[in-house]
Formats: sequence, structure tokens, C-alpha cells
Amino acid sequence: MRRVVASMMLLFLMTACGGEPGAFGGQPTPNLRQQTATAETRRVIAANESRTILPTITPLVAAASPLATRTPKPTPNLAPITVTPLPSPTPEFTAIPAATATPEFTATPAPTATPAPTATPTPPKANGGAILFNRDGAMWRFDVRTKQETQIAPAGSLFRGSPDGKRIAFVVGGELLVAQADGSGATTLLANVTEAAVWSPDGTALAVVTGSKTDTYPLACAADNQVQVIELATNQATVVGVGCQPAWSPDSKRLAYVTAQIGDLSEGFNTLALVNRQGKNGWTPVSTPVQNGGFPDARRIIYAPFWSSDGARVYAFGFVGYRVLTDFTTLEQVDPINGGTQPIGVMFDVQPATVRANRGGTWVAFGSAGAKGTTSVNAIRTSGSPQTFDYIGTPIEVQTVVGASLEFASVAAWSPGGDLLAVVYCQSSDFGCAPADRAELRLLDPASGLTTPLLADVDPDSQVEWLK
Repeated sequence: MRRVVASMMLLFLMTACGGEPGAFGGQPTPNLRQQTATAETRRVIAANESRTILPTITPLVAAASPLATRTPKPTPNLAPITVTPLPSPTPEFTAIPAATATPEFTATPAPTATPAPTATPTPPKANGGAILFNRDGAMWRFDVRTKQETQIAPAGSLFRGSPDGKRIAFVVGGELLVAQADGSGATTLLANVTEAAVWSPDGTALAVVTGSKTDTYPLACAADNQVQVIELATNQATVVGVGCQPAWSPDSKRLAYVTAQIGDLSEGFNTLALVNRQGKNGWTPVSTPVQNGGFPDARRIIYAPFWSSDGARVYAFGFVGYRVLTDFTTLEQVDPINGGTQPIGVMFDVQPATVRANRGGTWVAFGSAGAKGTTSVNAIRTSGSPQTFDYIGTPIEVQTVVGASLEFASVAAWSPGGDLLAVVYCQSSDFGCAPADRAELRLLDPASGLTTPLLADVDPDSQVEWLK
């Protein structure tokens, strides 16, 4: 290949330099080298005419040839380059955002406890026994089960039933009589009786108050009142103390009573005394006036004692005085062994002769006189939770407050079970009833305050007692 190229170049040069007549005229002298080269070239050409000659290869870039035209290098553009950020790479899979972790199980919240429906209080219902009352001055008996009404005595008041319900003690014209529960076999025991006789818990004796009757308010005995114990086995009476309002201990061995007040209501005082049933071994656990227990005023007169069922406490009422058109009274808890008293409740306008405690000493009922002249029967527990009582703008802590109250009721007696009251109820106007009006017996639930009519045609000033 290189030979072919060289021969062609040589032929090119010879053609350029001669072969045509020169400028000076005539034929040029032949050059032997040239002729020889020409002859050789022709021979080579002739020898190769029968061959297929490859096309001449022109180099793509003749970098070394001076004849090559060089393309100038482009001037670099030095302007700032704006870089377009690549889009966020799309992952091979789209991650699902993690949801709020769901526990393996969803705890169902405990439903809000539906409070047990509060039992709707129902009106009280008498379950048994017999109720004594007055009609036209006579003493009547109402059998709770049979609803039968029977007159058992032409007259009688201040009646009380024995613990077993088989006998009754009552007063006629100041004389104390004892009879069977149906009024039969009445026997007179004592004269000049001023209060209802009190049966001993064992039913073997009666505590009776004799002497003058006083209307002193609050009642704290007349100066000549005596407490006597009648032993029913012999009907013999023994004076055991000077005073009134006796109350038997649960074991029937002791009596609590109060003495007559000395001085007037604003400056007077008295005592609570204890004695055995023979009138011996007496002592005084409380002497008034008493001021303690955070109560701002002194209690000057103590009255209407009664015992707890276990004999560990004596309760009594303590008269404070006249404040803001109201007579204030406390419920006192007395220590019969070591002495001393503590106020645990506050009451108003108490009528001392109406105070009745149930047999267990857990409740006490009392009548009160309202400011407009009407009466009401109220009940209070002897224990409870500490609470604050507003005493004429002064907060004091008490253990119990008055519960049920029934206006236009006057006196009350406890059922044998100690949970219901039989009350005398009379209303013919906004101010109670007149002497010619008729009253009725009603049942009162001291816990709820609900009442049930029981019996009509009762004397407005009737007494009431509930026999077992």
C-alpha cells in the first residue's frame, strides 16, 4: 500500500515540473531518472489494474499535517450554572406512614357504673301491736292487725305499756292504776302522780313521780317532786330520790333522774343524778351550768334523761336559753361512770313532757312549739357523723341533727321495733286545731319523714302509746 501511495505522489510531482514544452521553446532533454521512475510507475499501475484497489483512506483528523484545518476550541462559558435540583427519588415502594400503634387488643373502657337506683321511700306501714289513744276522754285500744277499735276504760291518760305488752299503767284523777292490756283487772297503786309511770326493762317495777305538778318551762320538776319505785311483786313503793323524769338503765338496776331547778331560767341550775332501785349508791355525774365541747353558751337546766341500750351512756336535754325568738336546747351525751357531758346536737323549742326515746336509745322524739303557735313532732338520732351547725352565726361541730318533723302533730309513741312513730295529728287551719276539732292518728317514719293516716276521730289533746 505504501508503494502505491509513493508512486502516485511521484507522478504528481513529475507532471507538475515537465512533460510539456518549456518557455524557452523546443523539446526538453529527457531525464533518465524521471524516465525510469515513470516507466516503473506505469509498470506498477499496469500490474495492478487487474486488482481491486481499496479506496483511499482519508484520516479523520490530520493533526500533524500543516494542511489540516484546525477547529478552534470553543471559549468556555464561565457564567454561573443554575442547578435544578433533582426530584426526590421515588423509592421502590411507598412507605405507608406508621399509624398510631394499635395494641393487639383494644381494651374496652369499663362502663361508668350505673348507681343502684335509690329506693323510693314508701309510706310507713304498721306491722303489729296495739295503739292506745283518747276519744272523748275515754281510753281506747286500736288493734293494728285487725283494725278493731275497743274502749278499754272510761277515762285514762299518761298511759304506758309494759315491755311484754301484756299490762298497762295509766293515770285517772292523779291516781296510778295498773291493768291488763285490755283494761281489765285495774288496780290502784299510788296517788298524786304527776307524770307517766316508767316500766323497768324487766317488767318487775315502775318508777313514778309524785308531788305537785308544775308547768314550769322547761320542765325540771317542782321542789316537792319525789321519784318512787313500786315493786310490782308486792306493790310497795320506795322513795329513791327528790326530783322527776326517771329513766331505767337497761339492766333495771339503776335510775337516772333530774332534780328541781334552783333559780330562774336565765340563772338557774340543777343536776342529773343516778341511784340504784333501792335508792342507794347515788351520785351526780352532771351539775349545771355546763359550758364545754366548743358550744358557745352554757347549758343551765338538764332534763329528760334516757339510756343507751348497753348502759354505757346517758343522754339528756340541756336548756341553753332564749335566743333570737327561739328556745335553744342541746342533746347531751353523759358519761354515767366517770361523769361529765358533751353536747352532740341542737334543737329548738322542746316541750319536755313530750320527750320519748325508743327502747334502744338510738332515736328520741319530742314535740316543739313553733313561732306561729303550731306544734310539731320531731325526731333525732343519738349518733351520727360529725357535721357543722350554724348556731346564730357561729359554726359549731355536732354529731347529729334533727331529722323528720311533722307540723300539726303534738305527741308521739314509738313502735315496738323502735323504727316508727304513732303521732296525734290535728290541722283545721294554718294555726292548728281548736278544742272542738277532731284529730287523727298517723304513722311517721323518722328516717324519711313520710306519714300514713291510720285512724280518725281522736281527741286533739289525746295521749298515745304503742303496745307490743
